[in-house]
Amino acid sequence: MEKVIVCTVCSTKNLSLAKFCVNCRARINLVQPIPEPEAELIQRNISRINKREKFKRYGIYAAIATAIFIIVLTSSLYSSLFESFTPYQKEIFIHSAKINSNSDWNMYQNDSLNSGFSNYDFSPSGRILWEFKTNSGFIKSSPAVVEGMVYLSTGDQLDRRIVGIDAKSGQLSWERSVDPPAETSPAISGNALYITLRNGNIISLDRVTGKLLWLHKADSPIFSSPTFYQDVLYVTTYEEGLLALEAMSGEVLWSRDIGASMASAPAVNDVVVAFNSRSNYVHILDSKTGQKRLKYPTGYVAGSVAISEEFLFVSDWTGRVRAINWAKIERPFERQFRTFKLNLYVWGLIDSFPQWTGYAWIFERLDETFRSTPVVTEDAVLVTSGSGKVYKLNATNGRLIWMFDTASEINQPVVASKDTVIVGDSKGDLFRIDILTGEGERFLTVDGSISSPPIISDSRLFITTNEGTLYSIK
Repeated sequence: MEKVIVCTVCSTKNLSLAKFCVNCRARINLVQPIPEPEAELIQRNISRINKREKFKRYGIYAAIATAIFIIVLTSSLYSSLFESFTPYQKEIFIHSAKINSNSDWNMYQNDSLNSGFSNYDFSPSGRILWEFKTNSGFIKSSPAVVEGMVYLSTGDQLDRRIVGIDAKSGQLSWERSVDPPAETSPAISGNALYITLRNGNIISLDRVTGKLLWLHKADSPIFSSPTFYQDVLYVTTYEEGLLALEAMSGEVLWSRDIGASMASAPAVNDVVVAFNSRSNYVHILDSKTGQKRLKYPTGYVAGSVAISEEFLFVSDWTGRVRAINWAKIERPFERQFRTFKLNLYVWGLIDSFPQWTGYAWIFERLDETFRSTPVVTEDAVLVTSGSGKVYKLNATNGRLIWMFDTASEINQPVVASKDTVIVGDSKGDLFRIDILTGEGERFLTVDGSISSPPIISDSRLFITTNEGTLYSIK
C-alpha cells in the first residue's frame, strides 16, 4: 500500500519522498510516511482543528470590534448628551467680566481676568516723574492705582508695610506696618483694600486711611495676590486650597482643596475661577460653588493664568503656550476614555491624536522658557521668554504675529495698551514696542532689574525694581 506524508500545517497529502509540502511549502521531510487510509483520517482531523481555530479567531476579532464600536458609540452619545446640559455661557461673560476700561489698575494684572491690558492709548516718553524708595531690597509685587492713589506692599525684608502714595507727587499718604512679609499685589474695590500676607493672613484695610477692617487667618501660607470679583475675594493658599471670602466681612463662603500647593493669582469671570498648581495642572472651578469643572495638564508654570472671552491662556517653562476652552466640563470617566482612545491611536485604529478636554491650541518654542503670566488684549496673547523675547500670538489660533528680542533676560510679563507693549528686563532696560508691527526700542534704563509686572494707569507707567524703588514714568 502506498504511503504518503500529511502536512501538519495545511493537511495536504504529499509523496513519501517529498521534503516540502506541495501546497504551503512547509518542511515535511521529518514526518513519517503513513498509509493513505490513515492519512485521510489525519487529514480530516487536522482540517477540523484548523476550522475550529479559525472560527475561534474570527469570534475574538468580532468581539473586539463590537466592543470598540460600543465604546466609541457610547462615548460619542455620552459627550453629546452631557454637552447639551452645559451650554456655553458667553453672553454672561460679555456683560459681567469685561477687561477694565477705565484708567485705574485695580489689582494684579489689572482685573479679575488677569489680562494685563489697559484699554486706552499710551506710549511712554521715558521721563521719570518721581521715585518712591523703600527700605526693602526687593519689591516683589506690582502696585494698584485707583483714583489718584498708588497702593503697594513694600517687600519681605526690613521694610514690611502696606502704603498709600499720592500718584501725582509720590508722597506717602499713609502706611501700615505688618509683621509677616508683605509681597503680593493689593486688590481694590470701593474704599476697601485687600491683601494677603505670607503667614496666611488675609486682611482688608480702608484704602483712604489704612485702618484695619477685617482679618481672616488661613491655615496655610499664602504667596499669591487676591482677586476681587462681584463682592467675592478669591485667594489661593499654598496648602489649604482655594478660598472664596465675602469681601464685606471676610467670612468664608466656600473652599476647595485640590490636593496640591498653589502660588498663583486666580482668574475669575461670571462662570469660572481658574488657577494653576505646583502639580503642573490648571484647575477650573465653578466660581459660585467651587465645584470642579476641568483639570488640564501643563508644564511648570511660574506665573498665573489669564482669561479671555473664549479661552484660558497659560505659559510654562517647557516653552509652550496653551489655550484652553474654559467653558468645557470634564465628564466622569473622561480620562479613562482618553486613555482608551490613546491606545487605539497607538495601535493605528484611529487617525487623530486624542487631545485633553478643553484643548484649543498650543504654541511651542521648545528652546524657550516662558516664566510669566500671559497678557491678553482684544485679539492677541503676549508672552515673554527667559531669553528676552516677546511673542505676540493670535488669540484664536495661536499663530505667531511677531516677535521682539530685547537680547536680555526677562522674568516679568509685558503690559499692553491699545497701541504699545512695554517690557522691562533684568538689567533695568525698558522697551516700548508697537503693538501692531512689533517694532520697538529701548526708551529708559533704571537702577536694578524689573522685579514685578509693570502697570499703566492715568497716562503713567509704574514699575518696581529689586533695589526697592517704585518709579512713576510719563
